[in-house]
Amino acid sequence: MQTISNYSELICTSTDCQESQLREERERRFSTLVANIPGAVYRCTCDSALSMTFLSDAIQEISGYMAQEFINNRIRSFASIIHPQDKGKVEESIWQSITLKQPYVTEYRIVRRDGKIAWVYDKGQPIFNRAGEILYLDGVILDITERKETEAQLRRTQAFLDSVVQNLPVGVFIKDAQKLRIQYWNKASEELFGYTKDRALGKNDYDFLPEQQAKTLRAKDRQVLQGSKLVDIPEIPIITPHQGERIIHAKKVPLLDENGTPQHLLVIAEDITERKRAEEALRESESHYRRIVETASEGVWLFDAESKTTFVNSRMAKMLGYEVEEILGKSLFDFIDKEHHELAQKYLNRRHQGIQERYDFKFRCQDGSYLWAIVSATPIFDQNDRFVGVLRMITDISQRKEAEEELLASKLNLKSKNQRLKQTLNQLKQTQSQLIQNEKMASLGQMIAGIAHEINNPV
Repeated sequence: MQTISNYSELICTSTDCQESQLREERERRFSTLVANIPGAVYRCTCDSALSMTFLSDAIQEISGYMAQEFINNRIRSFASIIHPQDKGKVEESIWQSITLKQPYVTEYRIVRRDGKIAWVYDKGQPIFNRAGEILYLDGVILDITERKETEAQLRRTQAFLDSVVQNLPVGVFIKDAQKLRIQYWNKASEELFGYTKDRALGKNDYDFLPEQQAKTLRAKDRQVLQGSKLVDIPEIPIITPHQGERIIHAKKVPLLDENGTPQHLLVIAEDITERKRAEEALRESESHYRRIVETASEGVWLFDAESKTTFVNSRMAKMLGYEVEEILGKSLFDFIDKEHHELAQKYLNRRHQGIQERYDFKFRCQDGSYLWAIVSATPIFDQNDRFVGVLRMITDISQRKEAEEELLASKLNLKSKNQRLKQTLNQLKQTQSQLIQNEKMASLGQMIAGIAHEINNPV
């Protein structure tokens, strides 16, 4: 009997040893498994303190506190490090999970040992007994602080970019590539098209424009999406509910995914109505003034900073004996004799100084003759006060100059004649004086001869 008893004890001891070894092996494997999980594994009771009965060492890296501090609330409870503003959310998530008997997932903040705030991802599930009573909560806690900071930075960046786009002075809107419905609509689009963001989102061109125009624009959108590159549309006439007909300049570009497939269509629209009106008014004004210039009795001659001709009217060309095209691009000095270049440069230097003046000048015509003119020279400067050219108004005074030269020649001729006449008169006077003197001498001689006769022949 003793032998059987000893044998039984031996069997029991062997069985206990095997169970102990199996238990240790399971614990070792569990510890290895837990150690390789990128987070803290826990088991806690379902009380307000979330009293931990098991908590892996990874919690220290997450919170700064050692796991032993939380076990059975030895130093602090886990609930004590949950951010005060998030405790209600955590409790609600857990109790909802218990009520529905399903896992829970929640994200919340904790206050670390160093006082910093960390974000955690908590995924767990309630464990019930056969009677359906809650026993404890099993779960894992992951540190998602970096992800949250990245998300926050992304939100700030998105908010900044949205603010930029919202405040751009041009309309910016985005359509989906499939149905071409509006998914984004900035403030300038509201002002340009006359539709609020709430009214525009989800709509397409047919909701705003006449059918034929909407059909044309949709075809253009499809063409842009197929081409996968930016398309510039200089002018698109549209009818708006608040401003009537407007003209917009649009640029459309497809937004592609990583596979190069168009997902959205980005449209940048600028109202160019006023600019087009200004351009038309400018064209009319230019045409009006060009007619005035072309029909002017004076020559109009425009030069750049290098004294090259940039514009000349037909009157000016006719004065010089050229066609307009023959003068364009030529230098001012091409129409001046070399002996007058120095004087012309002197006048030009005064233009560089901003001096406006009138003066007479002589130009050489194509046939070798000369054009005398009154030159009204005005310097031209850009908005940066940089000299860019000269406008010269030319008045033909050749006939006046010829008359002046003839008059001068006549005066010189008359003066010469007067001088000759004076010389002749002086000569006549001298001759007259000589004659008178001669006569006086003759009379005196006769008188002396008579006296001498009487003396020689007394009575």
